[in-house]
Amino acid sequence: MASIALGVSGAGLCNAEEVLAFSVLQYVMGTGSNVLWGNSNSPLAKSLSNIPEVGATAFNASYSDNGLFGILVTVPAEHAGEAVEGALSTLRSGSFSSESIARAKNQLKAAVLMSLESGDSFVSDMGLQALLTGTVKSAPVIAAAIDAVSVSDVTAVAKRTAAGKLSLAAIGNLKNVPYLDQLK
Repeated sequence: MASIALGVSGAGLCNAEEVLAFSVLQYVMGTGSNVLWGNSNSPLAKSLSNIPEVGATAFNASYSDNGLFGILVTVPAEHAGEAVEGALSTLRSGSFSSESIARAKNQLKAAVLMSLESGDSFVSDMGLQALLTGTVKSAPVIAAAIDAVSVSDVTAVAKRTAAGKLSLAAIGNLKNVPYLDQLK
């Protein structure tokens, strides 16, 4: 098995609108199956559907002044090159329907709101917001901000992602993992 991460520069917490656009893009691309033994219907899953035993998810990590956006893939070693090419193609595609963006916004809102159901995580979230942004936003305000993300906002960060400088990290059996300079 090989685990591969492909990443580009994302958005820092200093730019809330871009953070939300990247978060929606993460859910558009795919965050894996949420159903045991189920398949995802995301662009990422579709691009890798012909590869056996592959797992893939988009990730988005935002820090105070910058972020990291990309795709994680775990695959049998003999299919690593094919999986990296498929994942990279999806990362660079940048073309998503308004329906897929609306679905992603609903999935993001559900994830955010469900994460706040526990008292511990709610207090932790409030502390992190205060520490990292200097303000604390309520769940309805966050949900409204997610709703305000437009198709053009997501398209803009997707285009930035497609044009961004790519980084690659891998672990496991790397025999068939391409070098960064071999990727098209």
